[in-house]
Amino acid sequence: MNKWYHIVEQCQAKATRSGFSVGSINTKSNVIALDKATHDLVSKHYSTLSEYDKTKIVRDWLNGKSFEFQYGVNYLREIGVTIP
Repeated sequence: MNKWYHIVEQCQAKATRSGFSVGSINTKSNVIALDKATHDLVSKHYSTLSEYDKTKIVRDWLNGKSFEFQYGVNYLREIGVTIP
């Protein structure tokens, strides 16, 4: 069974995160169907320490970075998921 996954995470719409509009987060191009195991793997990754900043989890490290950056630098690609 597939689960929907937001490439740029929904939490980035919060003003305390990146402040993206909900409309930009909920576009067809930002949502992908993943099998449950892959969805869980990706979600777990975003809760681990960033390899770039060992003091912040990935989700927090992404705060304030552009939508394009967050979309382009994505763990999905690293594990072989094709992003349309």
